Order: sequence, then C-alpha cells, then structure tokens
Amino acid sequence: SECYRWLAQRLNRPLPPIGKLEQEQRKRGNSNKRVSNAKLRRLGWTPQYPTFAEAMEKSILPSFALK
Repeated sequence: SECYRWLAQRLNRPLPPIGKLEQEQRKRGNSNKRVSNAKLRRLGWTPQYPTFAEAMEKSILPSFALK
C-alpha cells in the first residue's frame, strides 16, 4: 500500500513481504478504506495533522530510535 511504501522509504527499510496466498485471503485488503469527513467538518472538527505523512513526520517518526 501507499502507506507501507512511504514508511519503508522514511525508515530506510524494505517493504514487508506479502505472499500471494496472504493477498488472496485478505478480502478487506483489496478495498478502498477512504471515508468522508463531511460530518466532522460540519461539526467544526479539524484534524491536528491534515495528512498521514504530516502526522507521521511530526508525531510518530521522531520517537523512533532506529539502530
């Protein structure tokens, strides 16, 4: 997925292996997980980090101590 590729690149690590059988068994893995944020916006909510990449860069990745 796009997220795995992005993380592997930032962490200087290879992509995790995914076998053919595993892909066939993962029915949910073949669908789009995007959802609408229209209701949240109508309620006035905004995310602290507007993108996955920005959230990872600013909140998660700084805590990684890679060896």
